[in-house]
Amino acid sequence: MLIAVVDDDPSVRTALDSLLRSMGVGVSLFASAEDFLATVLATGTAPPDGLICDIDMPGMSGWDLLDTLQQSGRAMPTILISAFAHPLTARPLPDGVRFFRKPFDGGSLVAAVLEQVKTKH
Repeated sequence: MLIAVVDDDPSVRTALDSLLRSMGVGVSLFASAEDFLATVLATGTAPPDGLICDIDMPGMSGWDLLDTLQQSGRAMPTILISAFAHPLTARPLPDGVRFFRKPFDGGSLVAAVLEQVKTKH
């Protein structure tokens, strides 16, 4: 299983990398949605099984990334994360997407990722 983590905060990327790897999950890290798309869409590599993505990032937001993935037919189970509560009022979460507010419980986040990926398969 491979989970992509997209967050502009290096400390969040590192923490999620350590947490997921400690649970036996493979991880790919990206500092921006643009970097993720360049790897997944442009190179034709196999997409990850799931995605953990920050909503509020410079450039393309997590919402923009979700829209792009859906439009390209590459939607995947996704966990959106944010330090702000606004995402829940900004628009409804699409099917296959969950939201966690930072700071979050790592065990709950990993359980949600695993549940979503298992539901996909």
